[in-house]
Amino acid sequence: MDRVSGEAAAARIPQRRSDRFRPGGRGASDLRAGSRRQYRIRRLRTGLAEERSDPVPKDSPIKTVADLKGKRVALNKGSNVNYLIVKALEANGLTYGDIVPAYLAPADARAAFERGSVDAWVIWDPYYAAAELSLGARSIADGTGLAPNVSFYMASRQVAEGNTEVLKAVLAAVDEIDVWIRDNRKQYAIELAPKVGLPVEVIERGVNRAEIGAHPIDAATLEGQQKIADAFADLKLIPKPLRVTDAAWKVGE
Repeated sequence: MDRVSGEAAAARIPQRRSDRFRPGGRGASDLRAGSRRQYRIRRLRTGLAEERSDPVPKDSPIKTVADLKGKRVALNKGSNVNYLIVKALEANGLTYGDIVPAYLAPADARAAFERGSVDAWVIWDPYYAAAELSLGARSIADGTGLAPNVSFYMASRQVAEGNTEVLKAVLAAVDEIDVWIRDNRKQYAIELAPKVGLPVEVIERGVNRAEIGAHPIDAATLEGQQKIADAFADLKLIPKPLRVTDAAWKVGE
């Protein structure tokens, strides 16, 4: 089980954002920014992971992941769901080359899914919840046992290396917000819904199946990220191999 996206913290933090630090999140497999920018970022802390799923239309003949062979599958390139579909295919005796990826942002993927120009869509909450509630989409797989999902709070190297105490204070505030969300999921959904333009019931469904809470990045998290980076490099989804430990923030650096 995974968690809702970075808006969870950002929606309740007084906003003084810059291009150097954003109190929101990046997905577990969002490695392309690091590959383009030679790691001018630091991964500060894990948190705010969301439930991901591979839904198909309610009347689709597709019943299992194995049925995706030769099918068009919508997904965000280089994202957490890209890694999920890679692992789901492997678990069912298929390879990434056995499907036809349609690389689409969530809004475009939703439109393609509705009009039937793709056969399946790999997506995270709250988009997954919205498809369930408004389209009757049904899931044929999720990340359980395949691809544990975490998201990250991130900052530029300049900020991370020169503002340790500030970052510690921000992350402490995020921890307080997470506690509030865990104890007030319905109210959180009510407050967040108008900010993201989604119905309250969609947000509530997503947050109710989310694991809320953040913790410092540890060796196991970095190992998992390295596996994703290696898989994406092998599939040419990122332009070059990455060493994930280079982007991890250590308190006091």
